[in-house]
Amino acid sequence: MMWIKRLLIIFAGLLLGSVLILVVAVLIIGEQEYKRILAWSAERFLDSQLVIEGPLDIKISRNLEFEVRDIQLNSNDGIFNLSIDKLRLNFRLGSYIKSRTFWINNLELKDINFELKEFATSQDFSLENLSIPPVIVEQAYLSNFEFVYQEETPGSRHIFFLDKLKMQELGKFKPVSLSANGKFKGEPFDLHAKTDSIAQLIELEDPQNVQLQFNSTNLNVDLKGTVTDPINGRGLDLHIQGEILRLEEILEIFWDEIPALGSLEGSLNVHGDYLAPRFEGIDLQLHKAKKVNFIVQGSIDDARRATGVDLLVNGQSDDPQVVSWLLFDKN
Repeated sequence: MMWIKRLLIIFAGLLLGSVLILVVAVLIIGEQEYKRILAWSAERFLDSQLVIEGPLDIKISRNLEFEVRDIQLNSNDGIFNLSIDKLRLNFRLGSYIKSRTFWINNLELKDINFELKEFATSQDFSLENLSIPPVIVEQAYLSNFEFVYQEETPGSRHIFFLDKLKMQELGKFKPVSLSANGKFKGEPFDLHAKTDSIAQLIELEDPQNVQLQFNSTNLNVDLKGTVTDPINGRGLDLHIQGEILRLEEILEIFWDEIPALGSLEGSLNVHGDYLAPRFEGIDLQLHKAKKVNFIVQGSIDDARRATGVDLLVNGQSDDPQVVSWLLFDKN
């Protein structure tokens, strides 16, 4: 799980760096001055080297618009390398001052390559220590995004490719739609999601409806429900149903040397907040031909901390490799 923690830290830093970009855009004039200040910001806040080879264009009016080409961001410790061919952003000036929320009218990213490496010396990290200001993105378009995660040597190399992602409001006071497609481990996937309008999101008078479908040759997930405060991830009331045909291929992201476990299918309900999600109505079945059959039912009060676990497990297995892997500590 360390790679997820590192990824959150990087994106939190990138968001805070973007805030500095906006401040600099108002106070400094001249493309080279922008680039020097941004390079200093990357060194100061992300412990990284930022190089902008392409042009950087900034326009200031009621909104702030900037477009930059050919960006390279490399961490000094060698843990991550990020390259972006094109970044275009339209941002509402003063949105954070008025509402404590960053409002992005339009975001476009093209040809992104992000490589992340795992090191044994990675520091422990807690989500409670990560503070990201609320962000609303009205429209977003992303194309050709490749994410490569290299486990600690001699670990595996995982490649996630996103061909296209498009998010937009379908009209004033109409739902927000998100669609995406790409490949994970060479297998294609599609993602479709929908939420209430941005106006309803801001008002927070009623819980916001959320729908999400993820489909691939190995993983299918259907999520429906409501969220009271989507910006801050509070008031979750979600029902998740899904199926994983080859469970070991998903778990290989977190552990090594996993035997063929079979398929996992079932459903659960998620309540509470994203920092302390409560799982209820858990009903899962692990099945592998006639050799493995486990049913797990119950609840978990805090799934992130794994506290308040109340689960009933019934089943049998004639596969010693599966039993050994399930019983022994994987840390």
